[in-house]
Amino acid sequence: MTFRLNPAAATLAARHAASPGVAAAAQRIAAGTRTRALASSYRESVETSLTADGAWVGTDDPFAHLDEWGSINNPPTGAMRSAAAEAGRFVPD
Repeated sequence: MTFRLNPAAATLAARHAASPGVAAAAQRIAAGTRTRALASSYRESVETSLTADGAWVGTDDPFAHLDEWGSINNPPTGAMRSAAAEAGRFVPD
């Protein structure tokens, strides 16, 4: 699961990709995701990196969507979505 900055923010972030603010926002999203996620595999797999477009926060956990969006047996945590919304203007693609 990957969330990217919205297009308007991506344009601004591209100009400031090395900005400590962009990196700090990505770190806040990752930390918030780890705090909210129920599954330890999801918490441990959250990664961040700076890109030409700004910042990337994601996971390679194949079951993260069950934690994020829920299932018939589990309520959704919305871990990454909530953390991204707290970090500022956020529009998922």
